[in-house]
Amino acid sequence: MKPALAFFAVGLFALILRGVLSAVLPPALRPDLGLVVVVGLGLHLTGASGIVLAALLGYATDVLTGSLLGHHALVFVGAFALTRLAGAQLDLRRGLPVVFVVAALSLSCGLLTVGLARLF
Repeated sequence: MKPALAFFAVGLFALILRGVLSAVLPPALRPDLGLVVVVGLGLHLTGASGIVLAALLGYATDVLTGSLLGHHALVFVGAFALTRLAGAQLDLRRGLPVVFVVAALSLSCGLLTVGLARLF
């Protein structure tokens, strides 16, 4: 339970930092810090606690950014599932493979975001 609370606190801090950076950086340079936290969730938490935290962080992102409710929640749950799947197939204990997984997830989440925006 303690790691889940720690991840939730870090995730909320990441969302606040994302809001601060949105006032300073142009849209093309804004990092999706919530996605990085969700990758950490996928690497360290298993089962329902990770899925629930990913959905909560996604919903909080939806509320704070004013996007369609459930949009980021769906994207973050998918990113959590893909991280768990990649963690089962690859050795993600070192930094370089994690960088490639985060880059691939960032690209796929961006494409999913554009696709969902066009759908709705």
